[in-house]
Amino acid sequence: MNRCLLVCALLLALLSIASCSSHTDSSGGKGVPPPASVRVDEAPQGLRVTWSGAKHAACYTVFWGTSPTEYRNCANTRDCPVIISGLEKGELYCFAVTAWGERGESDYSKEVMYVYDDDPSRSSQHLSKGNELMASGLYPEADAYISAAIRLQPQRADAYKSRALLYERMDEPELAKKDSVMAEKLSSRKTASLHLRGQ
Repeated sequence: MNRCLLVCALLLALLSIASCSSHTDSSGGKGVPPPASVRVDEAPQGLRVTWSGAKHAACYTVFWGTSPTEYRNCANTRDCPVIISGLEKGELYCFAVTAWGERGESDYSKEVMYVYDDDPSRSSQHLSKGNELMASGLYPEADAYISAAIRLQPQRADAYKSRALLYERMDEPELAKKDSVMAEKLSSRKTASLHLRGQ
């Protein structure tokens, strides 16, 4: 990680000389703010990390690891998005992004967790793991696993029900309602399909 920070610091110094020397600090002397709206989704080569640019940022560092707030890898960039490759399928990854400005590095962005997988046969395994994590009160991790179950098998009413319950516990009523509606819709379709087959 120190190598990543050194590379970005050198890049920042070059960028400051080339293009940032005329910027003024509008954040009350606290430096550049952290990036917002960090998102992770799948790309053909791995995972794509995107974010909203921070004002007066010259470059960014994307951090990731397999445990919350414990980042063992990083990548420096001036551009968004960044594709992270070489990841292990079925593994939970935690991401955060920092911005670099004239006064140094920002705080971490809000952490985003994502279970990297493309095998539908593991959907039940991820749902089970998510329910266990929810029961233990580890809600962000539970969200990542249950969302993976839904992503791998989008017609799973049981996964939507679990995530609706999770969002209720996370005090996210709009998200909970949306998933409850989807669970009802999928359950109704399944019931109608079974009824038609029975005729």
